[in-house]
Amino acid sequence: DASLFLGRERLVGELAARTVGLGLLGIVGASGSGKSSVIAAGLLPSLEAGLLPGSDRWRVAGMRPGEHPFAELEALRARTSDGEGRLVLVVDQFEEVFTACQDDGERDRFVESLVSTTSAPEAAVVVVGIRGEPHRARLLVGPRGHGGTQQTKHQQARAYIHGRHPRRRGAAVGRTLESAPAS
Repeated sequence: DASLFLGRERLVGELAARTVGLGLLGIVGASGSGKSSVIAAGLLPSLEAGLLPGSDRWRVAGMRPGEHPFAELEALRARTSDGEGRLVLVVDQFEEVFTACQDDGERDRFVESLVSTTSAPEAAVVVVGIRGEPHRARLLVGPRGHGGTQQTKHQQARAYIHGRHPRRRGAAVGRTLESAPAS
């Protein structure tokens, strides 16, 4: 797909540059805006081609959380544990952590494991693709938010994305896919 992905070179370059020294890179956009494409056909092929010094030796692993995100992550880690070089761990459709996973304990273990991975940015970067409007349903989940009120899935997802959740570390690109220049 990389050969068909044209016109977003500047955006891909900016995303690649932001993987340096960061443990978490969030790519947030509306449904259908091209988040998965910019990752799979833009960012990853560019890194694999050596856009950044040494990035051609980085290990790349990707997943979607689905109903059992922690189990998926553990299986992925087992398949990629033998490599050397920095790990680029892509979690596309991150909103599935809140929409498909029904087990709060598994959700928490998954998020904690990702946070742990982000704590060593020289060894790994987690690239998260997530819809900007994660979920319209107002289903209550834990933990309790500020003021003791229980957060909705939507509020909890937004807290992770925007850095207001106590477990989230990283940086935002600060641009939307829709507003990114085409060169």
